[in-house]
Amino acid sequence: MEPGLWEITVKTQMQGMDIPPSTRTQCLTEEDMVPTGNQPGQECEIIDMKVSGNTVTWTMRCSGQGGDVEGTGRIEYQGDSFHGSTTTIIGEGMSVESIMTGKRLGDCK
Repeated sequence: MEPGLWEITVKTQMQGMDIPPSTRTQCLTEEDMVPTGNQPGQECEIIDMKVSGNTVTWTMRCSGQGGDVEGTGRIEYQGDSFHGSTTTIIGEGMSVESIMTGKRLGDCK
């Protein structure tokens, strides 16, 4: 994983709905290798993160107006790019899948 400013594109799928992809930038470091996408009014924290080679896996917990949710994620870094996914469980039996891709743009400012 190359620390720096990354462009992250996320495509989210929710049972029967495809949400248009969104793109943003985020500074990622060796201490903070997980892209976050907090929504307004939502606060998320990584509660467990493991690194094995070029793969990062994590568990997160988010709280907000809609209540608490938990999710898991996995990213595989390949030099100046990555691909991965997250799964978040909302309510009983409803899950949200997000596919992420990223490319390093340069150093953080």
